[in-house]
Amino acid sequence: MRLVGLALATLLTSCGSPPPAAAPAPTPAPAARPPAPLASAAAPAASAQKPATEAPPKTPFAIAKVAPPHARSAQPGDGEWKPVTEVGESDGEPLALKTTLHPHPIRKDVEVVVIAFDLSRSELVWVAGAKEPESKTAPADKRKGMVPASDHPRLLAAFNGGFMARHGRFGAMLDGAEFLPPRDGACTVAITQSGSVEVGPWEELAAKKAELSAYRQTPPCLLHAGQPHAAIRGDYKKWGLSAEGKPEIRRTALGVDTTGRLLMFGLGEWVEPKDMELAMRTAGAKSAAQLDINWSYTRFNFYAKNAEGHLEVKSTLVPKLVHGKRSYVGEIAERDFFYVRRK
Repeated sequence: MRLVGLALATLLTSCGSPPPAAAPAPTPAPAARPPAPLASAAAPAASAQKPATEAPPKTPFAIAKVAPPHARSAQPGDGEWKPVTEVGESDGEPLALKTTLHPHPIRKDVEVVVIAFDLSRSELVWVAGAKEPESKTAPADKRKGMVPASDHPRLLAAFNGGFMARHGRFGAMLDGAEFLPPRDGACTVAITQSGSVEVGPWEELAAKKAELSAYRQTPPCLLHAGQPHAAIRGDYKKWGLSAEGKPEIRRTALGVDTTGRLLMFGLGEWVEPKDMELAMRTAGAKSAAQLDINWSYTRFNFYAKNAEGHLEVKSTLVPKLVHGKRSYVGEIAERDFFYVRRK
């Protein structure tokens, strides 16, 4: 028994209390906001017993402020991205953000409003108009000219398409039906069958033609791979002029960022092609296509239900844009257009 007692005492001595834990390190100051355009959520810490019903982490949608292109013409708030309340939220995050930029070195009336949609929560759709793009081959059943009623509950916004066919014969295709054949050198807004959006010269997208559900071509890309078109400062005719032959006019553009998550629509007042390019590049687009020009052909509508429960235009991206009360949702459009819907 004495031996057993000695053994037990030895065992208790060797298994004493562990040393005290080290004092916690001081919490570091918050890191500065990274310059990347998108602010993403940090990965959650691993958990040995993660509940099976736990919802996946939310991905925040935020874009870092961008520096205005010119200090002299900049206005308060330029480059700051704010939620677009007209399209609401998803999972507590805005579905779109917008900012304003003044791309002219001096003039403050030269203004571009850029709205960025989160393509992880929304998707782009192209609709052929009742008459445009003109085509002798596309079947009539592809010319819907309206947002289908089935998409009304998910509709976020709708905006103009590209030039009329007589102004360049730029290519267009929808669900395999070719309205006009694609042109080399033309900037192409391409929607893949998986729903992603690519913008670039047709030469770079042609190999993916079988993967596309739709494409719409425009004049040469204002911006591609982060670089402005070589002729952007001189050959204005490539992107169209006013009826008086002047380059300063309202223009719209559509682009994507380097991640593919941002779909960026720009609407510029009194802009030349170089102004539109600079604004889209400053906002974060890596590639951008000019869509249409002129006061009569540029559109961007937000929608809401009226007293009868039908969708109608609630407001526009900038004041005094031409539109009908039920443009694109209750009135058949002669010209093509795009719309964005919630996923």
